[in-house]
Amino acid sequence: MTHQAFSNTIYPELKRLAARQIYRERANHTLCPTALVNEAYIKLQNHKDLSNIDRSHFLALSCRCIRQILVDYARERGAQKRGSNQQLLTLNEELVGQDNAQDVDLILLDNLLKQLKERDPTQEQVVELRFFAGMTNNEISEVLDISVATVKRKWVMARTWLFREMKQ
Repeated sequence: MTHQAFSNTIYPELKRLAARQIYRERANHTLCPTALVNEAYIKLQNHKDLSNIDRSHFLALSCRCIRQILVDYARERGAQKRGSNQQLLTLNEELVGQDNAQDVDLILLDNLLKQLKERDPTQEQVVELRFFAGMTNNEISEVLDISVATVKRKWVMARTWLFREMKQ
């Protein structure tokens, strides 16, 4: 994907995804969507050949980069401020931005997603694409080349497992 194609077509979408992620985080988060997208773009430059992938797969790869950046950022802040290292998010999409949202530690979520990947890589991908990229079931189905019914089933199973693990 050329720089011009990125700027004209993908950048606005990535900025929207980044803004969504920043909105889901704590109120005093110091990363802004533009900085998050720029860091993701720099990470993407390290990949060998992006010219042969379609838009959906590029967004999925970008989503992975955004996840890595947010987790690295959470770890760095945790190292700077011991005792307040939680980047709080919610897995319940209906509660995003509400005071009664059940918060999730981003570092814990990342660790659990790594465990989930060992158990069921597709579940991990569904959670990542839905949670970090905000993709719909149809978009996830297209990216992963699985049915929408399978996406829904994997999401329910993964979310149930994540909630159970987080309560422990």
